[in-house]
Amino acid sequence: MTSSSNGLARSALITSAIVLSSLKTGTMAETVIFFGLSIAVATKLVYINLRWTSASGGSAFCAIARAPYHDKMKIQYLGHSSFKISTGPVTIVTDPFDPGRVGLPYPKIQADLVLSSHDHFDHRYLEAVTGDSFVVSAPGEYEFKGVKVRGFPTFHDDKGGAERGKNTVYLFEAEGLVLCHLGDLGHLLDEKVVKEFEDLDVLFVPVGGFYTIGPAEASKIVSQLDSKIIIPMHYRVEGMAESFDELQPVMAFLGEMGIEQVEPKDELSLSSKSLPLEPEVVILKSVA
Repeated sequence: MTSSSNGLARSALITSAIVLSSLKTGTMAETVIFFGLSIAVATKLVYINLRWTSASGGSAFCAIARAPYHDKMKIQYLGHSSFKISTGPVTIVTDPFDPGRVGLPYPKIQADLVLSSHDHFDHRYLEAVTGDSFVVSAPGEYEFKGVKVRGFPTFHDDKGGAERGKNTVYLFEAEGLVLCHLGDLGHLLDEKVVKEFEDLDVLFVPVGGFYTIGPAEASKIVSQLDSKIIIPMHYRVEGMAESFDELQPVMAFLGEMGIEQVEPKDELSLSSKSLPLEPEVVILKSVA
């Protein structure tokens, strides 16, 4: 596990010569030599320039093809406050937790980028993460392979951190989408911070209370931030350790939102074109 990163390779050039035999042109079989194959990878698009000529030298052809690079984001729930967010070239994992102490299973997960909101066992268990990951665990501005991250200092309680310390809220951009992970936020956000979160697409919000904001406060923050998709996290589920008995279930949050029922999804796939017109609460099943 390291905290170093490589810059995003925005273009690549591949030149090759490929010999294909017995390519039929009309009624004749010719050997065709392809040359000058170049691929330029730009943001979300792949451009392919292809040139070829026949061995007989009688013809030449140039074609340009364009295809999508990666146009969808996939979000999977790993339990508690942890999510796997697949963005094409980068896999992001938020707040990995210790399964032995939380009481829930947690998979060995590969990640390129890890966002940890604070240094507690249920939000920074790096032993569960494989790969040469770039770990972000403090406020500041970061960029990793095209994913832009901003960390905002907040608190784990409503007493300025006196009870449970500090918490980092992350705002990050990938695939043309803006996401916000509130970590173990313990208080309402002031207007100065709220202004930083305009045009939010996905909000991961703790809703269980006791250690974080509860259902009522979470509902207020949802109204403040006006995200298109709201994904609740950090609530009580069956099997959790006794230390989490005080957490409320997700239904308490749905009640505050005036929602009777939400059908849980296995995962969420989305792009900037598939976002709902009105705010939507999405509950994800844990894949662990």
